[in-house]
Amino acid sequence: MKKTILFFISLFLIINTNFAQELLPISKKEFIIKNQPDSGAWKALTEAEKVFNIHKSNALKAAELFSKADIYNPQLAKLKYNLGLCYLYAPQKSKAAIYFEEALGLNEFVAKDVQFLLAKAYQLNSEYDKAISAYEKYKLSVAPSDLPKIETKIELLILECLKGKEFLSKQKRCYIDNLGDAINTQYNEYNPLFDVENQVLIFTSERENTTGEKINKYNNNYYEDIFQSEFSNETWKTSQNIGKIFSTKNNDALVGLSSKGDIAFIYKGLENEGDLYIANRKLSTWSKPSNLGNTINSKKGKENSATLSNNDSTLYFTSNKEGGFGGFDIYVSRKKSNGKWDIPQNLGFEINSPKDELSVCLSHDNQTLYFASNGLAGSGGFDIFKLELNENGNWSAPINLGNPINTATNQLSYYSLPDNKTAFYASENENSLGSLDIYKITFLGDEKPSYQNVEDNFLSFSELKAPKIELLQPVLSTVLSGKITSKRTQLPISAVIEIIDKEKNVVVYSEKSNPETGAYQISLPAGKNYSISVKSDEYMFASDNIEVQKSVKFQRFTKNFELSPIEIGAAIVLKNVFFDSNAAILRPESYAELNVLAQLLKNNLKIKIEISGHTDNIGSAFSNKKLSTERAVSVVNYLITNGIEKNRILSVGYGPDKPVANNKTPEGRQINRRVEAKIISIN
Repeated sequence: MKKTILFFISLFLIINTNFAQELLPISKKEFIIKNQPDSGAWKALTEAEKVFNIHKSNALKAAELFSKADIYNPQLAKLKYNLGLCYLYAPQKSKAAIYFEEALGLNEFVAKDVQFLLAKAYQLNSEYDKAISAYEKYKLSVAPSDLPKIETKIELLILECLKGKEFLSKQKRCYIDNLGDAINTQYNEYNPLFDVENQVLIFTSERENTTGEKINKYNNNYYEDIFQSEFSNETWKTSQNIGKIFSTKNNDALVGLSSKGDIAFIYKGLENEGDLYIANRKLSTWSKPSNLGNTINSKKGKENSATLSNNDSTLYFTSNKEGGFGGFDIYVSRKKSNGKWDIPQNLGFEINSPKDELSVCLSHDNQTLYFASNGLAGSGGFDIFKLELNENGNWSAPINLGNPINTATNQLSYYSLPDNKTAFYASENENSLGSLDIYKITFLGDEKPSYQNVEDNFLSFSELKAPKIELLQPVLSTVLSGKITSKRTQLPISAVIEIIDKEKNVVVYSEKSNPETGAYQISLPAGKNYSISVKSDEYMFASDNIEVQKSVKFQRFTKNFELSPIEIGAAIVLKNVFFDSNAAILRPESYAELNVLAQLLKNNLKIKIEISGHTDNIGSAFSNKKLSTERAVSVVNYLITNGIEKNRILSVGYGPDKPVANNKTPEGRQINRRVEAKIISIN
């Protein structure tokens, strides 16, 4: 049969091996106890077999039915084995070992793989020493001729146990919370993406009420569909199908969302082996998803997750196309000047393993790339890893997020919120409602943090064990947010917000505000100084600057901007034009803003402007007026050098004559020392 891999390679369970994991057949003759009525126990046993074989997501229900049979005949090793197998597939995996132990006690030859499954059960329950011992016993039980076939596999599982012990001894300090039955079901839920602005969690599910309710013939799961749940009044609303624009009768999974929430990446399972699609949101309406194109999508491979940088210019995605280092690898593509994606580059063997790397997610500040891997050093199944961007712009070696985030079961689809101390992910845990459930992670500082906004309000506690607790510091980040409105109408407008690194004098982030609300949000790395430029067609631009200190705490800044329409009298303060003290020579960090002003003049050839210099009232009026005039002339000369006609720019120095703040305070005097640009005519 052709190997078909769905969104997360069919989301196979960690217990997947080369050995059969089918129920052991039990005949009525061996089950029924002579002269003892079964009181429906045989019916419960046959019903359990039927339920389990229909779909492994029914494992818990099957276990409950088998338990009724076990009460009637507790001496049947096959029945104990079947109970153990059910619990391996159910969330309550800790019970599996109990039944495998009982099966071995009744008949050590009940099944060839019983010792192996007991070891796996111990591993899944973080009983690593017991798991290692059981794996070693399993090796001894295998015929010498068969040992070469399984020896490497067992050694790798033992290494996972050793790694699990290491992680368990250095637990990270965080809380993990199941999001509950408003979102999670007995089926798989995964790939959580959070729209911060609208407080909506969007995720993928294989539940029975998906569009068309088709069953996939390769894994017997329902087809994937996309669902959403709103967080309101500190409660998750019951999830609803997102609708026909994204959810079709085939496999559909939302696999990436831009930091602004206006670009979505959708996986569709019919094109080629499975392709990535893109959709754009304008106002509150999503466009119909369109294929991302053959530069990204391959003809003989599957592309199944994607993440976009916050300036929409760099795309990371996963693919199992030919030429990789394993199954699914991580690739990167950068947008060219013509808006098309460049040829993708593999991130290399230092990051991509011989197995699979999946569910990529770039942090909102572009400094950390999260992904899941079952081929890098972990404690079993898929673990969550991260890469950190260094000062040279290169990614670090993969870092395992450790316990309790990662366990011996599967963890997938990690999504970090802008504060970098809150995340969602999919995990198989003891308290899961099904196989994969969606959880929220809250990273802690030295003490329980004080949460001040809704994205921090979903907190509950998971048990933290006694071993050494290691503080897991979130990546330092700053969120800059606000609204853009028209100064004339006070209505929201669509604008481009550019962030300039003042040290490098280059644009490092570019965002568009929401045209419906005027809102924007940008994540910035800490420890840098930035200039801000806000532009919109038919408006004067606005500017500001922000100094982001290195801090152990998450920082949030609010900057609202009012843009003046292009008309006579409209004026702006050039907040990012700088001079040395008592000098008129432009500092290099002024060039970015003056380039924006030059472009405004090139785009609006009919306007003529006045560049005016202003000072505070310290010093003589003559020297202040002279300095302000010289500074205005410096700005004009820069504009002329950059292609603006001399007759379109007038320079004037007002000295201290036109204050806009009180000169009695240092803050007021600083505001008064400024350069302005004002429209004086439109021809």
